[in-house]
Amino acid sequence: MMARNLLAALVAAALMLSSAALAAAPEELAYELDVKVAYNGEDFFWLVSWPAETPSLLHDVSVFRDGQWVRVNSGGVVGSEDRFTIMVDQGTVAGFGNLGCYATCHAPVRSLDTAVGGDALADHPAYGAIGRNDIRKYIAESRFGDLWWETAWDAVKPPEMLDDLRDQGVFLDLWHWRAARSDAMGFADNQYVLEHRINDAGSGPNTSNFDGASGLPIRMFDPEKVGFAALRFDDLPNLTTADVYNLTSENSIPFDPDYAWQEGDVIPRLMIREPAGSRGSIRSDGQWADGRWTVEMQRAMDPGSPRDDIAFAIGRTYTVGFGIFRDFTSTRFHHISYPMKLGVGTPGAQLTAVGFLGDRPDWDAIPWTTVPVYYPAQVTMDWLLGEEHPGYLEMQQDVASCAACHGATLEDVRWLSQGSIDETGE
Repeated sequence: MMARNLLAALVAAALMLSSAALAAAPEELAYELDVKVAYNGEDFFWLVSWPAETPSLLHDVSVFRDGQWVRVNSGGVVGSEDRFTIMVDQGTVAGFGNLGCYATCHAPVRSLDTAVGGDALADHPAYGAIGRNDIRKYIAESRFGDLWWETAWDAVKPPEMLDDLRDQGVFLDLWHWRAARSDAMGFADNQYVLEHRINDAGSGPNTSNFDGASGLPIRMFDPEKVGFAALRFDDLPNLTTADVYNLTSENSIPFDPDYAWQEGDVIPRLMIREPAGSRGSIRSDGQWADGRWTVEMQRAMDPGSPRDDIAFAIGRTYTVGFGIFRDFTSTRFHHISYPMKLGVGTPGAQLTAVGFLGDRPDWDAIPWTTVPVYYPAQVTMDWLLGEEHPGYLEMQQDVASCAACHGATLEDVRWLSQGSIDETGE
């Protein structure tokens, strides 16, 4: 297969991982995601399911250790909640139809060996304007360049030009399901990708539960309502979606520093709440059981926010890309799909949204579509469209997809990831 002839060049140039990155690579390099899609003319529905040996249900916590509340937010049994993302393109973002998620991944994004952050961003007006100190997803159209694929991180277009792009629908809609920070309240987060990964207008599904001045939590669980004042660190690996594990205004009370706190008590550093505005337009219901997540998401087909969201219209085709974050991993240590065509009432697409009558789909009547997902390592759009990649000319012309050269079966994507790991000595 052509993929096997190209892979040595690909990994040698693009996947030179640091020792820290090597340690964080997932053990399972490829697996399968199951997807169903439906609509009723008013609302649009996704049902997705993927394997996860254990659920990660907390993201950022305070742990009582040696008489102090210590932040724990990375590694081990807590720190990176399970997440699922869908990026949607309505045909306006160059490269996304062939590159998928790679169209948003560029050489200096956080967690790559080439990451730019900190002082380099401190005085940059574009990053100051959005309050960011790291580089995350962005699309090429948000940068100045003589060629469409030129994506220098610091060549950000001014706000008036970015606003024009939003008015023209040149952005990616991002459905962002979070096990800890949104789903426990019955929502997925709603964002879009242009010059950065940006939150939709409105208020988000969580707020801080940490007082920076005192170094203490703001609220604690209400023992009279839930039976305890704090979670226990040793119990975290066994939490399921049937347990109480997130703070809300209803199940909490103001923090009492004089409470009889015990070594290993845990209080979430975020409190979940009902979001508002465009950011709160996606409802969700995530359930983990028997080693699998199954998540349903629902949003109006046209939520009435064209500068934040892409509306779904009957008879149209879109391009979508999926991302799965599990096993306590975050940033690039995730799994992605190739881009896929989604048809809404149109035949012949890789994914077909099925029309139905009534308020809710009969999911049993809709077949699953199985989608391979794989670990992308440090491959970026910049490398794929650069001369070191044998397929760069076709990708510069935006006429070649990753699947065309590398294959699209589970075995193909597993082999691609495994070859990358072997070449880097991981």
